[in-house]
Amino acid sequence: MLIDTSRRDFRHFIDGLHTSLMQLAVGLISEMKLDRCPQLPKRLINSIVEDVEMLGFEVPEQEGPLNVGRRTALGIFYIATSASLLLSKSSCMRYNETFERFGQVLLHDREYPTDTLLVQLVKVQIIASKLITAYVNTAGDGVYEQGFHSMTVSLIRKELDDFASQLPPELGSNHLIRSHKQAMLVRLFEPAIHSEPQNWPYASLSRTEGIWNCFQNAITLCFSFLETPHDVISCLTFPYTAHLTMGLIKIIKLLRITGDRDWDARVAEKEVNIEDLIQRLSDFFRAGSLVMGPRRRIIDQSQDILAQYADRLGMLKIWCSLYLSGNAINPVGSGEQMADSNINFGLEGNLAFWQMFVDGSS
Repeated sequence: MLIDTSRRDFRHFIDGLHTSLMQLAVGLISEMKLDRCPQLPKRLINSIVEDVEMLGFEVPEQEGPLNVGRRTALGIFYIATSASLLLSKSSCMRYNETFERFGQVLLHDREYPTDTLLVQLVKVQIIASKLITAYVNTAGDGVYEQGFHSMTVSLIRKELDDFASQLPPELGSNHLIRSHKQAMLVRLFEPAIHSEPQNWPYASLSRTEGIWNCFQNAITLCFSFLETPHDVISCLTFPYTAHLTMGLIKIIKLLRITGDRDWDARVAEKEVNIEDLIQRLSDFFRAGSLVMGPRRRIIDQSQDILAQYADRLGMLKIWCSLYLSGNAINPVGSGEQMADSNINFGLEGNLAFWQMFVDGSS
């Protein structure tokens, strides 16, 4: 289940198609007691354990999980918290001392080279969980107190800097870790976008700076994908493409904002050619699908998933051009309305997907 959920298209989590599978995996972790260390037998006076020991027999202690169990528990924690970050919700799993001990054992044994990467990914998700918890606990009315937000930004950025400083040299430029860090920075400054200008009780510069930081980190996140070697794309889990989607949506949304005294989309347009960026990303995934051999390809609905990503980005480019020009397609319109618009590309489902993201709070 861990392998299946981690390699799925992230849209399955948004549609709720695999929530039950994820919950089952989390439940099995608890049922198999992989989320807690085994208890030592209690030494009670006049107990049968004491009697057995007095007779010279050894009382076997419960053994902890093998590394495969430790690895599975940390993997489920990573995937579950990644899905939560994608949906801006608190995770159904909580980090505890047992998981901390599992990470220490895996780092000590170094059974597989990827064990070190797994432990570091878990660490970055712990920081992400703190970020989501901080923002989820706000009033929920779109107004964020600057003092609270400033404190959150300072603390999270410090934790990210500390995390980066302790990374092993071989993981300092790891593409998956870099993606997580950039996605977290986008989320970190996101509240400035959703705060109403008239309700922001402090200097406009503070909100403008927050929006600009979110915008620039989203651009950096998207361009960083073009530096990923094609031979590792097939090994990356769903958070990777989820981060890319989040970055693109933030850029598109900010380029469309008008009438906000704290934001000038015309200035932002000079920072990035969004249609060119989307085309480059589409070409990137298309090239990746051609590089992969048949055995390394991930097939979803009888099609190579990297080729699917390339096609969807091509669709996004068309939709983005229409959206930024003020001619976005109504994804809930009837078939006749779509036909009358002379822009029916047969992409209704994908158009609804992108429209949902941009018009919503994601």
